[in-house]
Amino acid sequence: MNLGFSYIGLLYLLMLFIPNLFWTKHQPTGYEKYAVRENRILGLFERVGEVLVCTVVLIFSDFNIGRIRPWSLVLAGSFLLMVLYEIYWIRYFRSEKRMEDFYSSLLGIPVAGATLPVAAFLLLNLEACMYSGKWIRSVSGGGDTGSRAYRNPCGAFERDQKGVRMTAKILIIEDEAVIRRELQILLENAMYEAAAPADFGDVPGQVRAFAPDLILLDVNLPGCSGFDLCTQIRAETNVPVIFLTSRTDSMDEVNGILKGGDDYITKPYQAPVLLARIGAVLKRANGGRIKETTQFFHKGVKLDIAGCTLAHGEEQRDLTKAEMKILYQLFRHPGEYISRMDLIEYLWENKIFIDDNTLSVHMTRIREKVKAIGVSELIVTKRGIGYRV
Repeated sequence: MNLGFSYIGLLYLLMLFIPNLFWTKHQPTGYEKYAVRENRILGLFERVGEVLVCTVVLIFSDFNIGRIRPWSLVLAGSFLLMVLYEIYWIRYFRSEKRMEDFYSSLLGIPVAGATLPVAAFLLLNLEACMYSGKWIRSVSGGGDTGSRAYRNPCGAFERDQKGVRMTAKILIIEDEAVIRRELQILLENAMYEAAAPADFGDVPGQVRAFAPDLILLDVNLPGCSGFDLCTQIRAETNVPVIFLTSRTDSMDEVNGILKGGDDYITKPYQAPVLLARIGAVLKRANGGRIKETTQFFHKGVKLDIAGCTLAHGEEQRDLTKAEMKILYQLFRHPGEYISRMDLIEYLWENKIFIDDNTLSVHMTRIREKVKAIGVSELIVTKRGIGYRV
């Protein structure tokens, strides 16, 4: 979830509170004798819940409307429930304001009016979680970027003479925060090193600082044009540039190529196609030096992503998808501790839904397989910190 003001959250709160303010002046006859029977503890929980909900829907920008996707229907359903809630109150205010009117069914459906905003806010949160990337696997809405089918088709790694792993670095220049995050997840799951700055004031400086192997560049950026940025980048470096934009006009594509772009991809797009074209551009730019390899080495232990195996010498053990992803994260950051929460979140991003206890089970099984291949100490645990290799 991304911190930021949510205008959708503000709209929902207005739709929730305005009718209730009018209701305080138009309570049903005899309501007082019902109110005194309310459970005080439940009332306290209700107030605390109201405060938490009001705060959350205002401070996370993920609730705002982004690009129209299939799961936008969830947001539409949520808004429909809030509209029904307003109809519920309009019907009540036009009635004789009796207890029977307050608790009567809505449009023939016997539901309490208060359940409508509860369901609406639940759907709103569900849509925000899906849109923020927790359950999203690609910017096209199709597929699981964590699955083996989405591995970098041309290989994101090469190895120098000393056997040190070198990862292709990709700089993402995209102004829409949700798409920027989705692209970063997609590329990292495809085993690239991705950076996605949110400031576009000095893109050439960011290129110099990050030294990417490839740039994904949007055309419509705040305060500048992607075409102009490409010209500035080309004045300093020949790093490959792929335009990634919603502008579909053929003249824009021609202009992008003439400005120095290596490829031009329009949104929406399929994640496998995007990765294939990135891999092809990298392969051309590096003269074929990028070789297809998905193997990591640490302390004599080999992690084979393609074969989903862990090996040491002649001994080898098969890994489950979850075990492979956990080890991939650890091998990717040798010497660094990775917290349990970061591992769980990474697995969720790869559509492997586990909790803290399940992670412990996976770690135990990984240790058993490490021991089975003849290695005594590969994974180090630091209580309260996390794991490292």
